[in-house]
Amino acid sequence: MMELIFFFQAEDGIRDAQESRGLGDVYKRQAGIKGLENYYYQQVDRRTVGELGLDSLISVRQQARDKGKALSTYAMKGNSQGVEGKPPGAKAMDELVAKAKIRINRFFIEKAVKELKRVVPGSKNLDMNQWDIVMRRLGVASPFVRHKMFEAMDTDGNNKVDFREFVDGLSRLWAGNTALKVRVLWDHLCGKEELGRVALEKLVRECGLWREGAAVGKVVHQLVFALDVNDDKMISYDEFHLALNGDRDLLQLVDRIGCSKPIVQRMNDSRASQL
Repeated sequence: MMELIFFFQAEDGIRDAQESRGLGDVYKRQAGIKGLENYYYQQVDRRTVGELGLDSLISVRQQARDKGKALSTYAMKGNSQGVEGKPPGAKAMDELVAKAKIRINRFFIEKAVKELKRVVPGSKNLDMNQWDIVMRRLGVASPFVRHKMFEAMDTDGNNKVDFREFVDGLSRLWAGNTALKVRVLWDHLCGKEELGRVALEKLVRECGLWREGAAVGKVVHQLVFALDVNDDKMISYDEFHLALNGDRDLLQLVDRIGCSKPIVQRMNDSRASQL
């Protein structure tokens, strides 16, 4: 006796409210992911950062890399699982923060950076023991939560959390994907550990957005006042993050400078000379 088994493909787009919507939806997700990857690599190959725009570049790159639930939701534009605007691993980190009973904001990050500098003065890396000391001082009592947070922050897997990983991780918990944009802006404009006032003024003058000397001086003064939190004539990576993540207007201003044609051209020439 012969038995026949039939498989039917589910119809696309049935009821957005449900998390699982059949085989047809799986194929749609796969196509969306592949399309995003192809689009990203084509755009990066054919255009400069300035032509594509930092917002678009970051958005497409993020979507091309996140191949789990978050990317599936983005590709389908359904957002039925509530992850839009969240960086990778954000849900797990949010749960850890909730267990630790701490609130991530500007004040917390400022305090965290100060504690890091006290525990490892002159160093930019935290091992597990040093991380434990910093987190205990910040009120994270559970050893399990401290260990899991350390693993989440150690993005390069070298069993240490360096200064940038520390600032990036806490900033993402505070500001979400805005922190990713701020990180890219820093690398685009500076790429060093600190940005001096002279270098900042040079960027403002070269971008060509303000023609008159008085206007340039006013913009430079505004940026220095907002970015140089400790008034030491230098803008550090954490100061840059704290200021831009908390001020959308300031972020847009710095974004305009970074995406101006003269600055983009200068950065591209600099990268070409290093190849």
